[in-house]
Parts: sequence; C-alpha cells; structure tokens
Amino acid sequence: MTQSLTGVAVLVPDYDPAIAFFTTVLRFVLAEDVAQGGGKRWARVVPCAVHFREAPRHGPYGTVAVFEDPWGNPWDLIQRGAGDSAGH
Repeated sequence: MTQSLTGVAVLVPDYDPAIAFFTTVLRFVLAEDVAQGGGKRWARVVPCAVHFREAPRHGPYGTVAVFEDPWGNPWDLIQRGAGDSAGH
C-alpha cells in the first residue's frame, strides 16, 4: 500500500519567525505566502527531496519511516498506532 503525507497545518502566533524557522533551520522552501486579510496569511513551505533509509516499519507503537538530513543524520517520522496513547 502506498502512503503519502500531503500536508500538515501548523498554527503559529507570528508568521515571519515561523517561516524563518522552516526555511532556515529545516531548509524547507517557501512555496506560497498569501495575505488572507485581517492580519492572517496562508504560508506554504515544502521540503526539499529527502532520502529514506528503508521502507516504513510497523511495530506495536505504530509505523516509523526514517529519512536523512543533508548531513546524514536520521530522522524518525512516527505514526502512532490506534491504541497508543503516548503524548496524549
């Protein structure tokens, strides 16, 4: 089964520092920044291509996919299992 993550909404109190974090620290690319009126904006950042080390693994805690940053550091993306209440 092919899975994908197409988007995640993140609410922030101030757009400019959030955009700076995602584009400088995480090295995402600012793809869209549109004023919505009333001081609100729609900002969309997209990640650069990443290298996944392996196919997603399934365990009792959920599913994990490991990718590498530009320096070879592993990052775990974890989708918690339905019965896992950790962090809630």
